[in-house]
Amino acid sequence: MPRQYTSASTLAGLLSKQTRLLSRFKWVLSIFCLALIAHRLYGAAWGSLWSVLRADTVAWLLPVLCLTVANLALEAVKWQVCLQPLAVFSFRTHVVAVVKGIAMGIPLTHLVGDLAAKLSLVKQRQAEAIPLLMVASLSQYIATATGALFAIYAFSTQDGLAWAAPFKLWLSGYWAILLVGFAALPQIYNLARQVSILATSKLPTKVKWPHTWSVLGISLIRYTVILSQYMCLYHIFAAGSASQLPVFIAGICIALAVKALVPLAAIGGMVGLRELVLLTILSPLGFNPVQIVVVSLSIWLLNVALPGIVGAIFLSRKSAAA
Repeated sequence: MPRQYTSASTLAGLLSKQTRLLSRFKWVLSIFCLALIAHRLYGAAWGSLWSVLRADTVAWLLPVLCLTVANLALEAVKWQVCLQPLAVFSFRTHVVAVVKGIAMGIPLTHLVGDLAAKLSLVKQRQAEAIPLLMVASLSQYIATATGALFAIYAFSTQDGLAWAAPFKLWLSGYWAILLVGFAALPQIYNLARQVSILATSKLPTKVKWPHTWSVLGISLIRYTVILSQYMCLYHIFAAGSASQLPVFIAGICIALAVKALVPLAAIGGMVGLRELVLLTILSPLGFNPVQIVVVSLSIWLLNVALPGIVGAIFLSRKSAAA
């Protein structure tokens, strides 16, 4: 096997060895979080949920569905831009890879499933694709950190969110490190290759980097789309008055950052973790706990469960063809 592909096989081996452990951790964490949510919502008036649905629910439902499609499309475009230096695939091919990655990530973790699906597109050049996939992942982390940073600076004086104020400096530093690392990724990559004890030392010497700032722009737009989904569902389930919407979105931004940027939270948890974090943040602010959980579960259903089902269909077709 050529030297430049050794790291790809090494990565695959490491993923296969850790798959079972990651899967168990993910499901245990999800079950634990769901149990805590069930305990906190014990005795809640679930029947009242439907009574608060607004008369214009259908009018808000259509934008939610359109935003769901836009979310998947933007994710596909992001990966298309990242992998373009290696190979050019149709937009449909990237959409299929995205939903396959979501399906593979449900039993494993999102990161493992996502990377495996994208690497499968460039089977003969997987080692060259790894640094390109780093661009896509890092750009989404920056988008998430940006939203949380804005939320903390804008609303940390809000009653119930004052606890977030001490994290301003930490999150600002974290965001700055991510942004500088993203801008200097080619240089960091070259330095990492020189460390012989790392698997990165076996990665290709030359990398055709994509237009990184375009990738970051796509990630920021996608992040905005996801927040817009929350906004629409907020109106559908009447989680609070219109004046409370900015605070609700601020809580969402902080919760998304916890889920994406805290290591154990990012690795584990399929469903339940984000809902528990949202419940912890938004309940003290006066939002209805039942509606908070329903809004978050609806996002999971739209962005993970339904695309995952579609991805599973594509995976089963491939298995049948094989």
